[in-house]
Amino acid sequence: MRLILSVIGLALATLRENKARSVLTVLGVVIGTGTDQMRFEYIPGTADLKVGDRVVTSGMDGIYPKGFVIGQIESIQRSAGEFSNVLIRPAVNLSALETVLVVTSATEGPKAERTSAP
Repeated sequence: MRLILSVIGLALATLRENKARSVLTVLGVVIGTGTDQMRFEYIPGTADLKVGDRVVTSGMDGIYPKGFVIGQIESIQRSAGEFSNVLIRPAVNLSALETVLVVTSATEGPKAERTSAP
């Protein structure tokens, strides 16, 4: 089991659509820091990021299914027109969890075959 907050935890992520700004997709990598924050990296400098934007799993890494809420952007720093430091606050307080769901596969299981009655 791997927590996304751990230093070795990472996931491909995207912003959830923000209807007010028409943000469709900003793809980046969320990296655990071993603290109560995560870093959002490899984001294009032209991306329209705002503090408070919700970050979700993209499903493209084959590890986490699409659409799991990771957290919200807490702070943004830019340097030379690029994002130098984007921090994410987790959607939940992981130290206070009592129950968890363990996802064993990011792909759907086999679909049941349909049989027609004679």
